[in-house]
Amino acid sequence: MNSFSRLVESILSNRSHQAETTGEVEHSNKGPTTAEKPNSATPINVIEIVAVGILTAAAAFALSKSVGWLGALRIQLSQSGNFWVLPLFGLIGGVMCGVIVKFIAPEITGSGIPQVKGFLRGHPIRMNLVSLLAKLAAGILSLGCGLPLGREGPTVQIGASLSGMFVSLLKSGEKLKRHFIAAGAGAGLAAAFNAPLAGVIFVVEELVREVSSTFVITAGLACFAAATMSDLLGNHSLDLSSHTDFPSCEFRFADIPYLIILGIVCGALGSFFNWLIIKGMTCRTKIFKQNYPLSIGLAGLICGLTVTLLPTGMHNFAGIKYLIIGHTPGLSFAATALAVSFFITIISYVSGAPGGLFGPSLTIGAATGYLLGATELGEWASASNAPDLFALAGMGAFFSGVARVPITATVIVFEITRDFNLLLPLLMTTMVAYTVGEKIYAGSVYDRLLELSSGAQNQEQKPEHKLEHKPENQQQKE
Repeated sequence: MNSFSRLVESILSNRSHQAETTGEVEHSNKGPTTAEKPNSATPINVIEIVAVGILTAAAAFALSKSVGWLGALRIQLSQSGNFWVLPLFGLIGGVMCGVIVKFIAPEITGSGIPQVKGFLRGHPIRMNLVSLLAKLAAGILSLGCGLPLGREGPTVQIGASLSGMFVSLLKSGEKLKRHFIAAGAGAGLAAAFNAPLAGVIFVVEELVREVSSTFVITAGLACFAAATMSDLLGNHSLDLSSHTDFPSCEFRFADIPYLIILGIVCGALGSFFNWLIIKGMTCRTKIFKQNYPLSIGLAGLICGLTVTLLPTGMHNFAGIKYLIIGHTPGLSFAATALAVSFFITIISYVSGAPGGLFGPSLTIGAATGYLLGATELGEWASASNAPDLFALAGMGAFFSGVARVPITATVIVFEITRDFNLLLPLLMTTMVAYTVGEKIYAGSVYDRLLELSSGAQNQEQKPEHKLEHKPENQQQKE
């Protein structure tokens, strides 16, 4: 461990020295401050990053088990024939969740990824113990009481908040603050999906959009620590390969035209999804203002009523993607899952409830892919594996159409399936979905949400938010 720490220290110190020589670090006659010294990347930084990954995995495990317990209780009570159970759970859980958001931590709405991106760009967004505990509690309430959102959003913001706490407590300095926050967010994604590589790529492709050895190393350490700890704890909530009935896919040359069509459909559908999210958020703000108890409680009631009207097998929306893949659910089941998931996911997210879009995107994409795969199977009897192959490819394609991160989408689905036969179909569909999505409605949903949430605030605080020292730094560089 000591030799590994020294290796990381030397690499990080070299990056700091390069930044100083290229003008990224301000020079003064008094020399660099403690936060600017090249040797600031001490072994405690490595320990800190690994600790963030481990603690993030523990928080993700607690979230998963709590949501699973509350969800199982909800389903068990609903099976006794009580029509009111699911709507009542949604209403009460939504109101309680809204109280936390409104009165304790307004920054925990939604997935948390736009907030992390805003923090990394210099927006005054709180990332500390309060936001961590509030996100965890509100996430358990919203997800456990029936809102069909994903767990990865809360874990991403929890990981970022943990990093913010470590930076403040251990006074690591502002120089590596962005790296630690981004690494903690990546660890949250890695813990949620048991996908360390996807966590690292997500940091580079979406959060910071900057490739440097410092970002890669810090994110890599945190993500691999989080994924390892998550695996040790037995958190396999999104590990499709852990299911014994998981199918083995086969990619054929004849699948290519249909895969391209799947990418086009998912890109267009993802753009429509993003547009509805943004329009819905705008309308919710005008109608409900900051009354989150009312908006989230109403969303929980609507979702509970909607799910109650569905067959019993569809009451647990978190497990629908497992029913679609490898179980030949039929066209009517897949079509219903697609329509209902699309509708109640938008209702839930627009309300301001804490929860992510990764999980719902996988469900919507799986249903879309299954429908197209079944179409191919109807024309080619030899394409017996098409529904499963297209369902898995659709998972990555739709998420790429929503978040505009084709590489991350490819790696996530690959890591949760561990099927090399999926790599080519995933790359093909995610790239097509990304291209089509950018043509129809440019920008990821997270960028759009960040612009929407910070637009009014930036207009009001524009003179104060403007960094006065930035032109001076630029003059020094020149």
